[in-house]
Amino acid sequence: MSTIMRIKLISRLWAAAAMLLSVSPALAADSPLDIRTAWLTAKLYGNDNDGASLRRVVITEDRGEGYTVLIENQFGFLCDLQFGEDGHPEQLSGCVSQSSRQGDEEAWVVLEPQVIRLNCAKLPKEFVCRGNYILASGNFILGRAEMAIAMPRSALPQKEAEPINQPTLAFCTADKVNIRSEPSTAGSIAGQLNAGRVVLTGMQNTGEGAWYELVLPNAPGSGWVFADYIALPDAPMPDLAQIILDFGNTPAKAKAIFGEPDSIAQSAAPSMAGSGGISEETLFYPGHQAVYSKGTLSKVVLETGSTLGLGRWKLGQQASSCLVLGEPEKQGDIWTFMISPTDYLRFTIKNDQIAGAEYQSAGTD
Repeated sequence: MSTIMRIKLISRLWAAAAMLLSVSPALAADSPLDIRTAWLTAKLYGNDNDGASLRRVVITEDRGEGYTVLIENQFGFLCDLQFGEDGHPEQLSGCVSQSSRQGDEEAWVVLEPQVIRLNCAKLPKEFVCRGNYILASGNFILGRAEMAIAMPRSALPQKEAEPINQPTLAFCTADKVNIRSEPSTAGSIAGQLNAGRVVLTGMQNTGEGAWYELVLPNAPGSGWVFADYIALPDAPMPDLAQIILDFGNTPAKAKAIFGEPDSIAQSAAPSMAGSGGISEETLFYPGHQAVYSKGTLSKVVLETGSTLGLGRWKLGQQASSCLVLGEPEKQGDIWTFMISPTDYLRFTIKNDQIAGAEYQSAGTD
């Protein structure tokens, strides 16, 4: 079986793995027990229904038989609380004002639903769980009101960033993820990422959690992304990461590195014909040409006489320098190496030297 055919088969498995990596990281992947402990020990608060102020929230364990929560909004609700398997509050039930349990017949009571389901999410500075309900009497916000339990994000168990000591290929797991100018939500927004491959160059653990430094996708410089939105593979794949760094993962990044190309060729897939959509763009430079499929680097070819490197390899090097990649598939003077389940390097070998070099992603054949 040829290398290309084998890559195409493996790429399906790789795509399946990428789908797993792209699960939204709305909830932290920490120990459920540690997360529950945070809810029981942190300083909690809840928003007033009109958003005018914050109100104190207290969660109490009832002799190991369950949990209750007092939400001191204008109704002073006391509810039974159930945690989910992830350690976060999941639902409220039996919600009545605290005075009602002391015999006050005029106290506020939740009419419906009997069980208030909570939706939890990370916000820039807090983790908040919300649920809607309708009062038994009276009319508030057109009959609907909101119960909210929140705590500062800093109270949650903080994910530790794995050390980065070389360019590391990783994956952004969500769309519209902010890139910050510094490892903090207080940093200015330097750009955004969508789900897909990124190259990491550093890491830092802060009081706000773990952050990774990465090269900006469309401009010079670097920025920081919160680690919750980054998935690292088992292996850093530094050769592939370095190629993406050197040639730019987007056309805009390539132009930021090399300037305007000598020429540009564009093409559209048959399904996009007549729509003006560009599926492939090739930038021609004196020493190389780079192909971008749907805006992402998919191929690099070093031109004869180029002084650029394809990762650690340059034209004119000894052929034996390629063997650190393993055993190649040889077809005449062409040596092909897989460097990931979907990417490969191809070298032309003449007189025991590298006479040609090419990187390509299997999805572009």
